[in-house]
Amino acid sequence: MAPRTTPPKTTVLTGDSLDAPQTTSPGDAPADTYDTKERVSSALPDKAAAAAAGHQTVNAVEVVGTIPDSTPTGVRTETYVRARPDGSFSWISHNYDTGKTTATAISAIDMTPATSSVAVGATRALTVKDQAGHTLTTGVAFSTSDATKAVVDANGVVTAVAAGTATITAKFGALTDTTVITVTA
Repeated sequence: MAPRTTPPKTTVLTGDSLDAPQTTSPGDAPADTYDTKERVSSALPDKAAAAAAGHQTVNAVEVVGTIPDSTPTGVRTETYVRARPDGSFSWISHNYDTGKTTATAISAIDMTPATSSVAVGATRALTVKDQAGHTLTTGVAFSTSDATKAVVDANGVVTAVAAGTATITAKFGALTDTTVITVTA
């Protein structure tokens, strides 16, 4: 088979009229373009006007949009926490543009505030972060040393019950940290 020596003909919209013949090659699709940045669609010409003007066929396309630039930016990433086989956890970060995936082990947690004074009946939200400062929102188990003084829910919200002191513990895998809650009357 001999290689093509002339460039292929394409359907092209010339001027502002959809009712005039366009440059076509036999077998061209109505929406044929070689511009990789254009999105085109078949246009519906006025065939009666084209026939009245003496044109045998009318094959038209019109630009309906552009295709966004697909050049990688390097910023499309997904980050999430995953359990490792040994029971510890890692942050997984995958860059969709470069294909690079990194895993960073979570080696320590820090619960804030470290100490807090809360009036009876009031609440205080606790925050747990890893060594890199990422807030951990799932997988953290909270417990209290004295439920008669303060209770803590699954989201780390402490409710003061009665005057006294309670230690709240956050556990993330094998990692733990504590906060002392002083309940005032």
